[in-house]
Amino acid sequence: MDTTHNTQQDRAASVALPIKEKLSELVRYASITRAKTQANAESVVIGEMESSFQSGRILAPHMAFILISGETIRITFKAHFSIRSAKRLAFRIYGGASAEQIRERQAIDFVKEYTNLVAGNLVTRLSNVGVEVGISLPLATSGFYEVFADYIDKQIPTVACSDFWELDVDGYKLYCSAQYEFLSIERLAKLADVVVEEEDDEEMDFL
Repeated sequence: MDTTHNTQQDRAASVALPIKEKLSELVRYASITRAKTQANAESVVIGEMESSFQSGRILAPHMAFILISGETIRITFKAHFSIRSAKRLAFRIYGGASAEQIRERQAIDFVKEYTNLVAGNLVTRLSNVGVEVGISLPLATSGFYEVFADYIDKQIPTVACSDFWELDVDGYKLYCSAQYEFLSIERLAKLADVVVEEEDDEEMDFL
């Protein structure tokens, strides 16, 4: 039995757990605040996935995603949605009188920009503790491709884990997921001590 390998796995898991918990807290908080601001929503309620949920399941017909990446960490944030829900959430931003006036392309762009705003918030918060990352352009695709995602937790050679939750935004659903890859556990240890504080709403630019 390879006890050295098992010891390395156990050590990586114990160090990564508080980092994963803090990142989940940061990403979830960003997902709530950006949904409320961008959709001009009265209520955003976060919830856990149903007990029968299995990772890799198709959560919605469409998804938008963005990569937050640096030397120490990679995060893939996804928002899974239906066009109907996206139109309902987007029409105030576009100045429409009703969701029916919103085109499908506008609804998709709305969710893409939402992922961009979540990522931008994370860049700022990570930078505040010396973790420098950049972000990709937000992309959108069919929700079907979720079946190809690899959500298996790993400890060796790179620690990887994931998180799933849902948002009820004024009665309409957004499903969120985040995949984390820790490229340098030692340099990320300071994240465990970050305090997630409420922030003032910021001026937002829309695509």
